[in-house]
Amino acid sequence: MKTVFIILIAISVFACRKEETDNLTLTRSIKVFYYEGSAWTGWRYELTIDSTGLMVVHEKKYLPQESERKNNYMLLAEEVDSLKHDLKNLSTFRLQNYGFGPDKPTDLPTSFLKYSLNSTSDSSAIYCPKKDEIPYELSMVLGRIKNLRMKYDIN
Repeated sequence: MKTVFIILIAISVFACRKEETDNLTLTRSIKVFYYEGSAWTGWRYELTIDSTGLMVVHEKKYLPQESERKNNYMLLAEEVDSLKHDLKNLSTFRLQNYGFGPDKPTDLPTSFLKYSLNSTSDSSAIYCPKKDEIPYELSMVLGRIKNLRMKYDIN
């Protein structure tokens, strides 16, 4: 009887530790910097997201007239957790520049993504890529950023 009791306690302790490990994954510190811009027009769109869920948008336009705006938004905890999950999947390999082949046009906007997830950090320039040039994990992060932009920053 004592053996069964000890085994049940050991199982519950290991189950609690597994749950704590999963929760640590979700509470990881993140910082995301996303940039989109066009050098010949001077247009810049910068977006940063941190672990607290603060999303800061800074946009600057030069044509047809100079204008600038800066907005702060608070993301939902579920949205931050989803982004952390996607970044964790993305952090399994090194990013590289995408869409910079010799046959690419030079007049389209350039994008740039930089992220840090605890001690892991990586970045990539993205220029008019073909669908098969971007790995699935990167397309998930870019898609999540696009959805957050559409939801919060409708300008």
